[in-house]
Amino acid sequence: MANKLTNLSKNNPLTKPISGNPHQSENPSRRTFLKCSLAGGALMVSAIHIPAAARTGSNESHTAKPVRFPLLAIHADNSMTLFNCRSEMGQGATTIQAQYLLDELDADWSLLKQVEQAGADPQQFGPQNTIGAISSFLGWKFHRDAGAQLRQLLVNQAMAIWQVDAESLYTQNSYIYHRPTGQKLSYGELAGLLKDTTLPEKFTRKTPEQYTQIGRSVKRLDMAEKVDGRAKFGIDVSLPDMKTAVLIRPPVAGSQLISFDAKSVKQQKGVLDTFSIPQGVVIVADNYWHASLARKVANPVWNNSDFSNSSSHSLMQTFRGQLDTPAQKHNERGDFSTQLANAASEQRFELHFEFPFITHVTMEPMNCVAWQTESQLQIWAPTQNRNNAKQKLQELFELTPEAIDFNTTLMGGGFGRRAQEDFVVEAATIARQVSYPVKVIWSREDDIQHGFYRPLNAQKVSASVDDKGQLQAWQHNVASLSTKAWHFSLEERDTDGGDWIAYGGAEISLYQSEHFSCGVTLNKAPLHTGILRGISHGYTNFSREVVMEELAKKHKLHPLQYRQRHTDNERALPVLTKLRKACEPYEQQPNRKLGYAFGFEKAPKGPYQYYNAAAFVLTRSNNIWKPEKLILVLDHGTIINPDGLLSQVEGASIFALGMLLHNKITIEKGQVQQTNYHDYPLPRFGSQIPIELHTIESDAWPMGVGEKLQGTIQPAIANALTSISGHPITQLPISAEILQQHQIALD
Repeated sequence: MANKLTNLSKNNPLTKPISGNPHQSENPSRRTFLKCSLAGGALMVSAIHIPAAARTGSNESHTAKPVRFPLLAIHADNSMTLFNCRSEMGQGATTIQAQYLLDELDADWSLLKQVEQAGADPQQFGPQNTIGAISSFLGWKFHRDAGAQLRQLLVNQAMAIWQVDAESLYTQNSYIYHRPTGQKLSYGELAGLLKDTTLPEKFTRKTPEQYTQIGRSVKRLDMAEKVDGRAKFGIDVSLPDMKTAVLIRPPVAGSQLISFDAKSVKQQKGVLDTFSIPQGVVIVADNYWHASLARKVANPVWNNSDFSNSSSHSLMQTFRGQLDTPAQKHNERGDFSTQLANAASEQRFELHFEFPFITHVTMEPMNCVAWQTESQLQIWAPTQNRNNAKQKLQELFELTPEAIDFNTTLMGGGFGRRAQEDFVVEAATIARQVSYPVKVIWSREDDIQHGFYRPLNAQKVSASVDDKGQLQAWQHNVASLSTKAWHFSLEERDTDGGDWIAYGGAEISLYQSEHFSCGVTLNKAPLHTGILRGISHGYTNFSREVVMEELAKKHKLHPLQYRQRHTDNERALPVLTKLRKACEPYEQQPNRKLGYAFGFEKAPKGPYQYYNAAAFVLTRSNNIWKPEKLILVLDHGTIINPDGLLSQVEGASIFALGMLLHNKITIEKGQVQQTNYHDYPLPRFGSQIPIELHTIESDAWPMGVGEKLQGTIQPAIANALTSISGHPITQLPISAEILQQHQIALD
């Protein structure tokens, strides 16, 4: 057999023996890693440095034309370029994709030379929106399959070259080895010899014990560039002869422009042009400062819409009145009304909840660069939703996909705001009226006063129990604003499905009761509403978990035990059990109060699901109650990157504090009252809460974490405060007066 082999690798003569077990990687397996890192039940994160740039191979061989596959290019020097088809906004999606792909490919992580942003191409990359913690979920199949297919393609090539069967070959660290002889070929060599790069339909994925990258805390691929300033965000894009544009948008949503002082604007220093578009008044200048100064003399006159008669207070009054007569019912079973009417007064329980408008305040405000050339509309956008943004441009301007060159940049935060395509449409509309590239930049004031807000809403949760506290009936009613007119998905926009993000989570529960009802009333308004981290589960689960905590206390049961009694879900129960065990040491100590909460999502069909639980520990010292620890237990499926997981949890806890204590948008006479950080404050560095993180080992489909903890962390904190004050938290943000009255220092 040896004399039939073709020696294409000069450094590996046929006579070189293979020492040791060819299946044994020098990296520990995922299962071994998890056993070590999860020792004692708590997630102990160990940082593993894996360089993003290859340490071998000349620049000349790397720059030679590579062999390109859908998600990866392999260079002649065996290095690789990853094409990132997901939006990177700090959550680590790029690194997760690489772990999926390179693990299944059996590639050497150190040979990953660079990462390039992929274009908006659903035919090649599938759905590319980066919304709803979907990157790790979809990549679990899409990227792993792509890596396994590419590995099989290279194995097939080696079989053809050496004329051997597959059983005599194995892959490791970007090489294919022939067991009997020790001969090896690099992926770069094999890729260069391919005549057909079509990926095979028949392939085999790895099993968990074979993972080498999945389950490891690899260093983030974008870390170095973000630290040293090389990373390019949307706001950093610069083109020759590029100009800057700002917009003056109507202060009252739905209003129309009547006139503005174009003459005065054009007289300002640096101003090149001014005109109106449907979104408002455009001012184009040689730089952002000059464009911003020119706003002051524009003096726009607006024909205000009827929304000018609205306020947060009036909207909430309307919502309160609608809770008893919901317009739509969802997932009704049994006869809730009869059951509640027949229950004794001591067996009935009801709470009303109110939640404000909230906006996203991403670190990098909205921006987009657009350039209409003779042949193409070119876009550079920090968007979470490149496919829909491009599709919207095609529809508005009657363009073919080929007529739009869509480039997605890094972004300084997303939180759902960048799922909307409005800022991309603005830039494209302006670019088609000028002869040069233009960058549209939103100010912080623009960002806060013209966002896509998580909607104001009122809720009522009613329940009845038997003598032992067991739920008999449950009703969850929601009144809010309709979201379908602004839904981030063009497919769901203006459909009933587009309204789900206003009430989702209220219509389903893992807590069992014979009688169940969810009633929803949604009102139309021109104010833009949309998704914000946690979507509607951020407030619907809050209400549910506060009620469950109160019912447990009323019947003198441990809050976690009470939750356990009401579910038989096989993934929820271990989460609750593990949290209860983790809390025992704190519950037995004096001067401590705890609050608990559970969270989940489970799609009606398919593997999209997660389960988590939280306990917030307050300790009293010198008569002041202060946060001691946030204890979390997660079953979000397979753990891909433990260090990334912990980062997401830390970020989620800070975000949750902001919504609990500070975040509130108010409307007066149809206008948003907040303008900047002085009246829409964010948590400070000192607000970080120590975290004790536990995980449930799982081989299930992985789910994102940062977004999915909002509806769990917030009620856990609120329930801890209630254990001190004796009064359930039913309105957010929590008033400073309540904290001061009970000597609680959270921030």
